[in-house]
Amino acid sequence: MAAPATAPTVDSLARPYVAASEAGDSAAAAALRTRLGAELSADEIAALRRQTARLRQANAALEGEIEALRERSAFRQAFAVVVAEVGLGVG
Repeated sequence: MAAPATAPTVDSLARPYVAASEAGDSAAAAALRTRLGAELSADEIAALRRQTARLRQANAALEGEIEALRERSAFRQAFAVVVAEVGLGVG
């Protein structure tokens, strides 16, 4: 029975990449370069994606607050017009 395939580790990609580079095997080095880069940056990319999600949520909440303030402002403006038409003074 074959062992389940696991994701490559940085070491399992870095060693063959260095060996291929030192041997002048540019084709093998190029084949490993993208995978090694993805593995090296995976944690940082995941953190940035989480941060982006949090920022999008915060942005959506702020947009909701802005909309609520706009609606409240429109209500206040309409109320001021009614008060002025009725002749009531405030203050």
